[in-house]
Amino acid sequence: MSKKLIIEKAFNAIQALQEGSITIEEANKISEDNRNSLNELKKQNAQKAKELRLIKQAKTNNFTKEVQKAINDIKLYVTKSAEHIIKIGDVLNSITDKLKRGTKGKFYTAIGMTQRTAQRYKKIAANPEIQKLKNEGNLANLNLTQMLTIIGEKQEASNNTEIDFTKVAQGIYTRYKEPAQLEALIEALTKLLDKSKSA
Repeated sequence: MSKKLIIEKAFNAIQALQEGSITIEEANKISEDNRNSLNELKKQNAQKAKELRLIKQAKTNNFTKEVQKAINDIKLYVTKSAEHIIKIGDVLNSITDKLKRGTKGKFYTAIGMTQRTAQRYKKIAANPEIQKLKNEGNLANLNLTQMLTIIGEKQEASNNTEIDFTKVAQGIYTRYKEPAQLEALIEALTKLLDKSKSA
């Protein structure tokens, strides 16, 4: 719907309300529909402007049409990925408070997500800066790590995470069950350890 049609619809609703041919509830519904249509129009315009910038950039970069299409597709997938993260967070925010006590763990297991990850998605979806970027259509190139940085929660570095050596050992044992292989692996690791200690 064009901006002109939205304005026309709003004007007609005001006129109909003054004449008494529609109720206040109906006028509010039209107003809400218009607001949603305007937001959608803003998103579409932002997307068109972005596409025009990409086309202009492609001309200056001298990309072939095939390469530029790949760039556009990837940027679109990244944008969609960011939108999906926000959507998942929105759904989690709407449902987790309604879960009965003691069922959250089962819920997270059922969706294949840790509670920690779910909390991050929820924070991302509720963050005003993320919502502003979404409404402005500026989610391109925004991945999960960048979103976490925006909300002030960086992912922990792997070296800060506690290592479960039993699991690591089981993984190695599963891959190298032959005693000769395991002995060779232990010998190589011992040499590396001795070397790092002497350095």
